[in-house]
Amino acid sequence: MPLTYVIADLHGRFDLLQAALATIAQHASGRPFKIVTLGDYVDRGPHSRQVIERLMAVQAAGANLICLKGNHEYMMHRALTRTWFSSASRAHSQTWWKHNGGESTLTSYGNKVPSDHLRWMKNLPTIHVDEHRIFVHAGVDPTKTLDEQTDEFLLWHRYPEGDDIGHGERHVIHGHTPDPEGPEILSRRTNLDTLAWKTGRLVIAVFDDHTPGPATKYIELPGAHSPAMQAARVSDEARREVVSDLVARTGSSLSTADDRKKHDPFRDLELGTKIALRWTLRDIEAKRWMITPIDPTHLEKLMALNLVEIRDDDPVLTRAGVDALNAS
Repeated sequence: MPLTYVIADLHGRFDLLQAALATIAQHASGRPFKIVTLGDYVDRGPHSRQVIERLMAVQAAGANLICLKGNHEYMMHRALTRTWFSSASRAHSQTWWKHNGGESTLTSYGNKVPSDHLRWMKNLPTIHVDEHRIFVHAGVDPTKTLDEQTDEFLLWHRYPEGDDIGHGERHVIHGHTPDPEGPEILSRRTNLDTLAWKTGRLVIAVFDDHTPGPATKYIELPGAHSPAMQAARVSDEARREVVSDLVARTGSSLSTADDRKKHDPFRDLELGTKIALRWTLRDIEAKRWMITPIDPTHLEKLMALNLVEIRDDDPVLTRAGVDALNAS
């Protein structure tokens, strides 16, 4: 009975990767198996370099390890290799990546990322398919064939909570959408992202390759919050203070109808800014501000465009914001 073990969203937690590999070797007990990792190996956590080096070494040793690309590998590679960008666009791309956890990655690398690591990230596949399942970082578009899937969907999509959608007859296994109470196990879809970089709690899904549907077993690795993870936490009080300050500074613009751009609110903005604001809309929709702080400048612009408002001290999309996100 061949098995598939799946690991999601390590985000620099080398300790959890080491524990997971040891646990898998023990659990397999000589049975044939493969490991699929769902991307987001870097950023936020303290040991991104060690995670990448270990994954590369395991593959080089001939293990049946399939490493998929996550949006954070995409952002990192883009920020560090797109030399043809204008200087302003390149700086914006690097700033956006650093804001989303890249600073900790650069620290782990001593501010110099080896070229072979960047090539490895560039060449990572975005999807893996077997007889009964599809493995991907973020999601699979059920309205398109597998050949028609786009990186935008595979790397960035967020399923609404409880949305039990697979792809055809295949079960979809993904990460990307953090759920500290996870995994979210549905009949046609499993979300394995348990916010392990912050909680220290990683869950390995174990699939019987001959049996369709969800995993036959889940192995939980209860880790610990490291000092770095504690420092990375954003207190609720601090978040509310930032939001309240932005409300005070932008309240007048929210009531000005002339400032609202209904059809294409980003039409007058530079391309890099458009991309950053759309990403921020996605983060707000998925409540990622609970995990990673939102750039106050981006939040202020979105509020001024009437795409985001504050309800009960929390940022939420307006109707115009939902329309803008769906149109992007």
